[in-house]
Amino acid sequence: MRRIILSSVSVIAICFAVALLLTPPRNPAAVDNLSTVLKEQAQRSGGKLRIVDTSHHAVFYQNMSELIKDSEAIIVGQTVHNRCRLTSDGQSVTTNYDVAVREVLRGDLNAGETITIGTSGGLHVFDPNTTVFVEVPNFKRPLNGRDYVFFLSTKTPDGIFPLAAGFQGAFELANVSGVVPSDDRPTATLARNVEGGDPAAFLKRIRDEVKRSHLSKD
Repeated sequence: MRRIILSSVSVIAICFAVALLLTPPRNPAAVDNLSTVLKEQAQRSGGKLRIVDTSHHAVFYQNMSELIKDSEAIIVGQTVHNRCRLTSDGQSVTTNYDVAVREVLRGDLNAGETITIGTSGGLHVFDPNTTVFVEVPNFKRPLNGRDYVFFLSTKTPDGIFPLAAGFQGAFELANVSGVVPSDDRPTATLARNVEGGDPAAFLKRIRDEVKRSHLSKD
């Protein structure tokens, strides 16, 4: 796969977040035990801990075929609701979106169902005086009630579909501004090439690329 891998990436970002309600985990005691260190770090930071996550910033997709190749499923869907939660190891935070599937461009999902898509980063409230915010720089997060194309990785055991390449696999289909990539890095080749384009043409391009990828396997 032709992708550019950088040896190091330095990012300076301004922290911004909106507090979200966290749904209770299935096993609160287990999660609390795992997250003790994270909570203690937040308390030592005056009750508010900020972590910058650039773990996926070394990957740059050059064209659509590369992103499709790395995606288990591709859908057109509308975001309905989002919530933050601790990761299974209790050491980071993800924001999960409930997404109503409108069209399946690739994969075994069905139009009409609602799936959960997980994205890196978010805000977790341990208690009224202790919070942790995990920021992913240059990630333009999905907004509720908007239409997107989502490129998804393999579903996790708890039924969540991660975005492909951590934060690059979401593209808003906006009527006025056109295609809006989730990857807001100025040097992101694929994102900058499709930004502002016609949503209908963008969807046709994906359908054609998916069709070609199927034919190449036959």
